Order: sequence, then structure tokens, then C-alpha cells
Amino acid sequence: QTRMPSGSGGAQSMRLVEASPAPVAYVAPPEPAMESAPLKSLADIIALADAQRDIAFKVLVKSCIRFVRIEPGRIDVGLTSDAPK
Repeated sequence: QTRMPSGSGGAQSMRLVEASPAPVAYVAPPEPAMESAPLKSLADIIALADAQRDIAFKVLVKSCIRFVRIEPGRIDVGLTSDAPK
């Protein structure tokens, strides 16, 4: 049972409360499409990492990956024993 606080006997007052707005779903703007680079060798991958200024990836590619085969949409590589696990 809820009790109203006792006051000085005057009339009860009400306050106006704004209704909560309906939630709006956030839709992220689409990311710009990146141009695909024709990769034909491990050197192309290293050059792309260099162009994107991803030095950590460039170092890992140079020191931890053995190139096996490349075809459109697929790169097959082998990892050296130095590759992070």
C-alpha cells in the first residue's frame, strides 16, 4: 500500500512530466568502398601495407609468411615458426 506524504492539508499538486521520446535506431553510415588492389605477389602485399602505413603488418608479412599461391579472391600462405600464435 502506497501512502502519500502528509502535507499541511492543502491540495495535492501535480507536475508535468515530458513523455520519453520513442527510441530511434542508430544506423551507421556506410563505409566508403575501398578500391581493390591487384595483388600478384607477396611484394604487392608488402607494398599495400606500406601504403596503408601498417608497419606492424608489414613486418609480420616480411618475417612470418611464406607465399604459396595467389589467385583472384584467395591468397594461400604458410607461416614460419616465428609467426605469432
